Amino acid sequence: RGNNFKYVYSKTDIAGLGREQFYDLNNDPLEKNNLFNSGAIDIQRKIDNYKNVFDEMEKEAINVQEGYLLRKFQKNVI
Repeated sequence: RGNNFKYVYSKTDIAGLGREQFYDLNNDPLEKNNLFNSGAIDIQRKIDNYKNVFDEMEKEAINVQEGYLLRKFQKNVI
């Protein structure tokens, strides 16, 4: 979420809305119009940007979790 847009990713379809959703919160505050499959080039660029940010955040979260688990495991083994 940011810059008045919201990107949603789910491993499963959410209520028939698809696995990925993208909303313009300024023009659609109730999130009724999923723009993810919009053909508009400017919307697709925004979606690509949000997806890249999401991917980076997910990688960072996984790295933090792996580091925590490795430290925990090493404490218990030694």
